[in-house]
Amino acid sequence: MQLLERIGVKYTLIDVTKVDLELADIMEYLERKSQCRTFPMIYCNGRYVGDYNEIENLHRIGVLESLLTYRM
Repeated sequence: MQLLERIGVKYTLIDVTKVDLELADIMEYLERKSQCRTFPMIYCNGRYVGDYNEIENLHRIGVLESLLTYRM
């Protein structure tokens, strides 16, 4: 969240522990969708971007901002 705030990208935080569904069902769905089981899971325009390490690397090489602000 700090990285996204620092670069001025608006985001929506969804805390899966506060959703009125079984956590195991949520985790199974997210793993199928993203092939990932770690948090945070960052999505942009409905597409999985990566976890924190991946977005930090994208930011470091200068492509994160354009990726997150790209509109289809």
